[in-house]
Amino acid sequence: MKVIQVKHNFKLATLGLAIAISAISIEPVHAEKSNKSNKSVPEIGWSSRISSMGLDKEDNVGKKYEFDCQALSEDSIHAPIWGTKVYTVNSGICSSAVHAGMLEAEEGGKVTITLLEGKGFYTGSKKNDVISEDHSATDMGFSFVGKQKVVANQPESKSPKKKREPSSLERVLMDGFQRGVERSIEKTISDILN
Repeated sequence: MKVIQVKHNFKLATLGLAIAISAISIEPVHAEKSNKSNKSVPEIGWSSRISSMGLDKEDNVGKKYEFDCQALSEDSIHAPIWGTKVYTVNSGICSSAVHAGMLEAEEGGKVTITLLEGKGFYTGSKKNDVISEDHSATDMGFSFVGKQKVVANQPESKSPKKKREPSSLERVLMDGFQRGVERSIEKTISDILN
């Protein structure tokens, strides 16, 4: 059996690479008061929520935040949402944006939200092929800033494509994978903000 010794230069190079990678800055979520021209907008996944990022604090009521929603792949599933026009802070941000007509799921894009005081009741509805549910009172909510890009409940084209529905197992596996990746992103954003 031959033993290979690793030289110190290799160990130092590996250590230097690890430090360099950890030093790469990840831009935090930016409130309206920041200078957006020099900052990047954080990209979020389809299960990302205000509550899981730690932004659901009373001090944040009235602040605006911008996010970049990834394009939703065919096999992905919309996160649960509650409300219409004003959504609960535990609603999926990107799914709420599609429901509100702020972006198309297949394209993704940037959305700006404003945090609001909670409502006594949130009414659900179906808009843009996304279903939101009713929800009881919460301390905080959010709504979208800007003009709608998608007209709600557009009539389908004359020859709609029939899309294969994923099986229950495919939905569970895809949702679990999505949530794992998005939890990592949310944890990083939360660590930066807190």
